[in-house]
Amino acid sequence: MTALPEITSCESCNASVRVKWMEEEICPGGFFGIAACEKCGFVRLAVAAENAEDLERCRSMVRFAFGADSVVLYADEK
Repeated sequence: MTALPEITSCESCNASVRVKWMEEEICPGGFFGIAACEKCGFVRLAVAAENAEDLERCRSMVRFAFGADSVVLYADEK
């Protein structure tokens, strides 16, 4: 990916939240991150990938691993 998004907004209180990304890819072309709001404590899981196929694969892995219904998606479509 060219650049991972650094900031997102909290779904609960709408505050700006910094996304902490893992350095390693979780699957080819895919990255995993966590955004935890310091204001209200809401935690959001995020995945980013270079294309829609890699994005869906990473999303499925994260949903399976964490049982998460809501995973933020970032695609770097070229």
